[in-house]
Amino acid sequence: MNFESKKYIDVLESESLFEYRENGLLRTSYETEKRLYSIIKNGDVENAKKAGGILKTQKIVAGKLSDNSLTHMKYWAVCCITLATRAAIEGSLDENIAYTYADKTIMKIDKMNSESEIFSTILNEYVKISVMVCENHKEKPYSVTIKRCLHYISTHLHEKLSVRELSSYCRLSPDHFSKIFKSEVGIIPSRYIRHKKLEAAKEMLLSGRSISDTAYYLGFCSDSYFIKCFKSEFSKTPREFLIASD
Repeated sequence: MNFESKKYIDVLESESLFEYRENGLLRTSYETEKRLYSIIKNGDVENAKKAGGILKTQKIVAGKLSDNSLTHMKYWAVCCITLATRAAIEGSLDENIAYTYADKTIMKIDKMNSESEIFSTILNEYVKISVMVCENHKEKPYSVTIKRCLHYISTHLHEKLSVRELSSYCRLSPDHFSKIFKSEVGIIPSRYIRHKKLEAAKEMLLSGRSISDTAYYLGFCSDSYFIKCFKSEFSKTPREFLIASD
């Protein structure tokens, strides 16, 4: 059997299961993968760190994904990040946060030109996403209804969200919905929505969006009102925020 030996990964090139068995080389088991992704799901940071050490000493055995070794590593890394992201979502990490994390990480890996750097990055990202899940677990637990509501808000920040719309989505009366929301989240729905829109505004401004575009996209009635809300929230105007971030 012909397989390519890597520093941390053995790449199986033959399609014969018999040859694998004869040479005592089989793919890393599904049970091993489940244990690793269970660590991420549970936000178990310490065991995520330990798992990285184990993976460095006990080689991973994977199928061949490309004739080019660097491309193979990138494909393998994408698989790892995808599965880790799903595990984090199962661990109650917000879908948008998880998917955004995955996209950024995959883009970062795509620019890498070193197989060892990709492998090290994956181990570091396992720990990083475990920390994200762990921190999420520390937050006040919400009811299923409020979790669904918060997710809806995070995916509709570009719209003019109202209490009536959210209460309808949650199948509750506006008054009952507002009471539950304030009880669990600590602030009224409109205040929470504005805070989330302004947090999103910071990211948009840092990415190069203009103040006008940001205000329009997030549903503020005017640039001046957006600037007023931004300064009230962060004690800086959008321009002052950008200058301080340079």
